[in-house]
Amino acid sequence: MKLQLDVVIPVRNEADNVEKLVRRLDAALTSAAITYRLIFIDDHSTDATASLLKRLANRYPIIMQTKAGRPGKAFSILEGAKLAQTEYIAMIDGDLQYPPEALPGMLALTPQNGVVVANRKIRHTSPLRTTISGLNRQFFGRLLLGLPMDVQSGLKVFRRDLLDYLDPADVDPWAIDMPLLHTAVRMGYSVGTVDIEFLP
Repeated sequence: MKLQLDVVIPVRNEADNVEKLVRRLDAALTSAAITYRLIFIDDHSTDATASLLKRLANRYPIIMQTKAGRPGKAFSILEGAKLAQTEYIAMIDGDLQYPPEALPGMLALTPQNGVVVANRKIRHTSPLRTTISGLNRQFFGRLLLGLPMDVQSGLKVFRRDLLDYLDPADVDPWAIDMPLLHTAVRMGYSVGTVDIEFLP
């Protein structure tokens, strides 16, 4: 069976990154024989992000939609997921901090899990941000869900049917991660991980 993946990418003022991101996504997914669509939700960018995506859509399987709902990355992901048609959906930030090349390996693990999380094993971030992320991982991941992983990572692959059971009231503008993982655990799914390098 041919592998398929819809990738949801929330963006706002990412004109410097979107073309390189699209090229890397295409190379990674095509080389793994994965049929894909890139679903960009543009949160009213004031730079050239939208026009660049429209141009790239002539060469790549891109859907670009201007944000219709409330501001915030989490709501952009939900909007994009409504356009997805594949059994599994990926989410990735548009700023190139997360490696698109991790997606084929993550997708391969998703059938035996509900969600696969990109675990930021190597981080090129400030000591303060690293400390805050570590505390969040300990509190939200281990204590609340019993998940010893990077629960707030912005690169995940998950089963589309999880969204049918996700309560939108649990989602705030910048955090869909915990509600998504909680839904997966509540439904009896496991959560897999792939280690990645997190860039500046």
